[in-house]
Parts: sequence; C-alpha cells; structure tokens
Amino acid sequence: SIAGPLMQTVSALPSTAWPQLLSGLNAMASSRHVQAYFNNTAAEQEMDRIGWSGSLPMLAYPEFMLEVESNFGGTKANYWVSRHYSVDIERAGSVLHHSVVVDLTNRTPTQYASSYRCYIRLYVPSDASGLKISSVKEASYPLTTLPASTAVAQGWFQINVDPKTRIGADSVKFEYDTPWRAGTSNSVDLYWEKQAGVIPDPITLSYQDGARRWTVTSDTGLDHIYRLSDAGVTVLPGHTGSAQLPTLGF
Repeated sequence: SIAGPLMQTVSALPSTAWPQLLSGLNAMASSRHVQAYFNNTAAEQEMDRIGWSGSLPMLAYPEFMLEVESNFGGTKANYWVSRHYSVDIERAGSVLHHSVVVDLTNRTPTQYASSYRCYIRLYVPSDASGLKISSVKEASYPLTTLPASTAVAQGWFQINVDPKTRIGADSVKFEYDTPWRAGTSNSVDLYWEKQAGVIPDPITLSYQDGARRWTVTSDTGLDHIYRLSDAGVTVLPGHTGSAQLPTLGF
C-alpha cells in the first residue's frame, strides 16, 4: 500500500532534493531502520557495499553479540517495552567471561492486551563455550539453521503488566566464555550489532582485567565496536550507510 505512492513521490523529487534524500536514507540504514534486499546479485552486492543490506558485519570481528527478540504474543506491546543491557566482560588469562543481562520493562496501558510474549536469542561466536541462558522457558523447537560462525542461546518468556502498578518487568541473563584473541596491539574488538528496527535502549558495558575495571555507556541506536585493551574500553561506530551521488570529473 505504501510502496507505490512512496516511489512516485521519490521519483518526482527535484534533483536539488537528492542529497538530502540520500543523507536521510544513509542515516536510516546506519540505524538499521532501512534494509534493502534484491534478488539481483549485482544490485544486492551494491547494497552490501553501501551498507544498506541486512548483512552481518559482526562476522568480520573476533567478538560479537546480536540480541534479537520476536514478539509472538499477537500484541503490539513492543511499542511500550524498554530495555537496559548490562554487559560484564572479565578477562582471566586467555579467556573472556561474558555476562549479558537484559532488563525489560513493559508499560503497556491496561486497556490493551498487555502481555509481551517473546522468543529471545543472543548470537555469539561459534567457538563460545559454556553458553547458557537463564529465566526463560526452553524452546521446544530451537533454531537449528544459524548464520555461519555463530552459536545461539534462546528461549521464551512473557511479561505481564500488573494492573495495580501498570508496569511489568523481567530479566534475561546470558553467559559464555570465548578465547582472548588479542593481536599485536593486545586489544580485542567486540562488535555489537543492533536488532533492525528497534529504538535506542541504554547499554552499560564493564570490562575487568585483574584488579582494573572500566565502564562505558552507549545505546542500541547504532551498531558499536567496543575495543578492549590494557588502556580500558573505547567505543567506536559500527557499520554506516555510505551511498553517494555519482559525480562527473573532467
């Protein structure tokens, strides 16, 4: 219903509006509110090149996380659900121990069907060991087809709104270990890939190496790279939309 009128409007834009349009589309691709897929191989390769596709840039990094939630409750409760992610990473020699806690709050108004029934997954490197998930119901038919080089922890939960407080809350915890893959710079890059379509929720990441501990904050507005090193944690931008208008040179 939207595609036809939208494309008619875009096609009718004057050339002076093209830079602004492209800037807006790049911004939405960077925040994963727009992703494009084409059956045509050449077109899809171009979407990959400019950062507009649904590819997984996290797979190019030694460490990564992708938390995904699917609402199977038949409600629109996602609109009222907010989250806070607490990521604790501790280095012990050649091993990194990860603890990822997702604190969820459901504020759906009581006049609506207010439960948030969710199938949650966390994708991590395939060589992660001790991968487990807490506070969920085990999936009767777990995912078996995974992206290459990934492992997943998964399960069901439901958050109901208390009619008295008009709020519901729950937490899901993931834990796992990975090898310390430091290169010559003695640092490791952890790529956080956001779920497409979600609005920014806060992330608090702490990294501990012996007696030293560093904490940084960011959010799920964009993909982020967390660089773990002897100097602490540095937050860097992840993938971005980079389409440009063609130019003529003489």
